[in-house]
Amino acid sequence: MAKTGKPGNGGGCAAIIGLALLVLTLGWPLFAFHRHWTTTRIINCAADYGDAITANGCTFDYNTGNYSGTGIVTTTHSTISAAGWITEVVWIGVLVGGLTLLARSSARKHSEAAVTKGTVFASGKGPQTVHDVIDPSLARNYTNPASLAADHLVRSSTLDTSGKVILACAQQAIKDVLTSKVYADNQLERAVAEPTLRRHEWAVAVDLREITTLRNEQARVRRSHAGSDPGPLTKSVIGAQEEALQQKLNKIESIVGAMELYASHVKEADRAHKDWQSAAELSKLNAQFTDLVAGTAADELHLREVEDMTEEANVFRESLIEANLAARSLFLPDTATDRDD
Repeated sequence: MAKTGKPGNGGGCAAIIGLALLVLTLGWPLFAFHRHWTTTRIINCAADYGDAITANGCTFDYNTGNYSGTGIVTTTHSTISAAGWITEVVWIGVLVGGLTLLARSSARKHSEAAVTKGTVFASGKGPQTVHDVIDPSLARNYTNPASLAADHLVRSSTLDTSGKVILACAQQAIKDVLTSKVYADNQLERAVAEPTLRRHEWAVAVDLREITTLRNEQARVRRSHAGSDPGPLTKSVIGAQEEALQQKLNKIESIVGAMELYASHVKEADRAHKDWQSAAELSKLNAQFTDLVAGTAADELHLREVEDMTEEANVFRESLIEANLAARSLFLPDTATDRDD
């Protein structure tokens, strides 16, 4: 039998201290008003012997043993004033409101971090990072990813390792395209816009989640019949199922492969563009170098400069052409105007 333990004394003490701190935090305005709000009154020292002892202004006659004169007595309120109660209500409202906003902000940041930071996992390709995928139709309007249903959110934790690898490759390709200089400067005539890439990412993630679910269900059924060797009918069914899964995987991998090819050409165009900019910047110094030579040597230097710049421009132009060609396979029928949006 399992034993049930009693709560430790440490937990009880912590609870008592926490309760005391809560009471002090919520009730300090009442304590302050009760402590500092006072009342003063004038007394006849001879007639009010009890108050005369502590009153200011009373004179004690040692011969008669009596007080004489007029004194002032200061006493605190026995009850808390209306102003104290109003201040207390306002204080509690501000405190509770602030804590509520802080809790909501913390929950939102935590849920957003789960989407933006992604999950690092080990695969045959080494450590990779895969992110949760949100339905692109909601991506601009969502407030709390944790509240989204499975119809609008694919969590990376719901994918098996092979699915995570494929999705991570797609997401890396998208990142390479969207962070490139040639994409940001609209130098690609047939640039695949972010909405199109996000739709591909969403479709791939949904398909991979479905494949993972089917694989898990298939494995569960096979484990339930693990006591006997599969017969010819079972083998036939398994073979057909595996073929269907492989067909779907081939389609997914072809889409991801096209995304990676497009990203590689965009990166190459980026490198060529940076090389061209660097060469153009350096060429500004050529006039100073021509001063070091004379006659035909100067002409040869100018000729070499023109030839080099022409070759660099041609490399950049060809890399852009390759990127534009690679983009064709990623366009969907309804996304021809995505770049204009």
